[in-house]
Amino acid sequence: MSLRGTFFSKSDYQQLVFQALSNHRGEIKLLPPTILKPYTLWSGKQVLSTIIINTIPKGKTYLSLEGKAKISAKAWQKDPPRSWEGGGTEFTNPNSMTEAEVIIRKGELLCGVLDKTHYGATPYGLVHCMYELYGGDSSAALLSSFSKVFTFYLQWFGFTLGVKDILVVEEANKKRDEVIYLVRQAGRVAAVKATEVPADIDDNKLKDTIGEMLIKDQKFRANLDRQYKNMLDSYTNDINTVCLSKGLLEKFPSNNLQLMVQSGAKGSTVNTMQISCLLGQIELEGKRPPLM
Repeated sequence: MSLRGTFFSKSDYQQLVFQALSNHRGEIKLLPPTILKPYTLWSGKQVLSTIIINTIPKGKTYLSLEGKAKISAKAWQKDPPRSWEGGGTEFTNPNSMTEAEVIIRKGELLCGVLDKTHYGATPYGLVHCMYELYGGDSSAALLSSFSKVFTFYLQWFGFTLGVKDILVVEEANKKRDEVIYLVRQAGRVAAVKATEVPADIDDNKLKDTIGEMLIKDQKFRANLDRQYKNMLDSYTNDINTVCLSKGLLEKFPSNNLQLMVQSGAKGSTVNTMQISCLLGQIELEGKRPPLM
């Protein structure tokens, strides 16, 4: 909702505000539209700003806040940075004037997206500041209002992900196949390092050596697993670099899977790697799953 470029008509804006502040007593302060011509439109940031302003107790100074979003500035960047030609002082902070920088002035969200950093249990986030400045009732009312408006927004517009969100482009797929072809010999190289035998040893002799060492040395299995992991990590990183995130068919923020993970809503980067790149070596507590 707070993404740059999200706009609502007057009826939609008022409907969202009403859903969020349905338990609010007294007059609801509304904001003027962001766009006047050819149609009056309100931004998604203004919907959240209206909720914040009306949640702050009467007679209190409106909240001003500067912070960061969970989504990094690099995620929003589609083209290489351009040289500074506008005059004045060049920005030294890469987050300046991006959606990764959250700026609230007198209760109005001016820049940035609100995500888990400000909704969740994060120090110095929006909810934390509301609690410290106005008390628990105000912060609870803010969370309740956000919950209502987001639920209504999801019922209204919906949010899902499809196959297009996990596919990679043809060039990335070719590079991934090349890395997978190279990794076919990684298991043998790792076994040779773990057993400390000559590199030109016959495969059958190598298998026999591994079997003997597994019986004699109880620590050999852990050493062998460590060699496998170290050997596979470099190949896994190469594939991840190729496929994520520039290699995806649908780029962020149009990619709903990436939007869901990077905003902190659900899932992790490991999940997206296993879906879009390769399943890779499965590890439990830093070790390969043991034999039954």
